[in-house]
Amino acid sequence: MTMKLAFIGTGQISSWHLSGLAKLNQHRGAGVTPFELVALADPRVEAAQGLAAQAEKTLGRRPTI
Repeated sequence: MTMKLAFIGTGQISSWHLSGLAKLNQHRGAGVTPFELVALADPRVEAAQGLAAQAEKTLGRRPTI
């Protein structure tokens, strides 16, 4: 089972959370539930697009904005 997540706000802390998700997903099968970032919300569209691109590179999937 995969836990689906969305970030509300895409400021600096969200990129740290993104890195944490990537590290957790490296431990699949070791009792860690895998995560999938499915959506981002931020009134600053440029910030959301930037984090979406980073998520695609880091996690292999581009979340919906």
